[in-house]
Amino acid sequence: RLYQRSFDILGLLLIPFVVFGAVTSRQIILLFSGPAYVESAFALAVLLWVVLLNTWNSLAVNMLIALKEQSRLLIIYGSVVAVNVAINYFGIPRFSFGISAVTSVLSELLAMVPLLHFLKKGIGITPNWEKAGRSLLATLGAASPLLLQQNLGLVWKVTIFVPLWLTFSFGFNSISLKEIRDMLYGLRKATA
Repeated sequence: RLYQRSFDILGLLLIPFVVFGAVTSRQIILLFSGPAYVESAFALAVLLWVVLLNTWNSLAVNMLIALKEQSRLLIIYGSVVAVNVAINYFGIPRFSFGISAVTSVLSELLAMVPLLHFLKKGIGITPNWEKAGRSLLATLGAASPLLLQQNLGLVWKVTIFVPLWLTFSFGFNSISLKEIRDMLYGLRKATA
C-alpha cells in the first residue's frame, strides 16, 4: 500500500513537471543557456521523462533491496547499460546527442519491465497505473493550449498551465482536495 501511495504521489508531482518542461523546453534552454544551446531543447524535452521513469524505478529498486534481492539489480542494470552503450556508440555519430536522450528513456523503460516483474513475483506488488494515466491526461489537457500559444513568455505559460492543470486534474479525478491538504501538511511537517 505504501508503494502504491508513493507511486501515485510521485507521478502526481512529476507528470506535470515533465510535460510542462517538455512543452516549454525551448524557452527553458533560452532562459538558462541562451540561443547558442537552443538545439538541445529536444534533448531536454526527452530527458525530462527520465526523471519520472527513474523515480518510479527507484521505488522498485528500494523494494527489491528491502527484499534482499539486490543481486537481480546487477543483472537488470548490467543489461541496460550494455544496450545503452551500444545504441549510443552507433547512434551518436549518425543522430547526434539527441539519440542519447532517447536512449536514456529507453534504458529506464527497459529497466522498469524486469523490476516490476521481480516485484510482482517477490511480494505480489504491481503498480496501479490508473491514477498516473488520469494525471497524464489531465496534464496533457492543461498543456495543449501552450502548444497553440508559442509566442507567450514562460511566466505567462506557467500562469495559464497551473490553473488549467488543477481544473483538469479535478475533472479527471487524478487529485482531490484531501490529497492536496495531505501533501501540504506533510510538507509543512517535514520543514518544521
